[in-house]
Amino acid sequence: MLDKNEKLQLKHLLQDPKWQVVERIVKLNLDRISMQSKLKDNEWDTLKATIFDEGQITGITSLIQELWKIAGESE
Repeated sequence: MLDKNEKLQLKHLLQDPKWQVVERIVKLNLDRISMQSKLKDNEWDTLKATIFDEGQITGITSLIQELWKIAGESE
């Protein structure tokens, strides 16, 4: 678990204007994953690609949400 000082540092990091670059990269990455064709040679590979891409999107989104949640706990 993060201590109060680490949570405060995270809050400052997320509020720093430079963090917008990271958020932009995250958005571009999520868009790229979403736009990739999931259609493959057979049903199994199509399903596998769809599940894999959705897992990536869920994981990245969850990480960003957790960062903001932790930063909010510093108040």
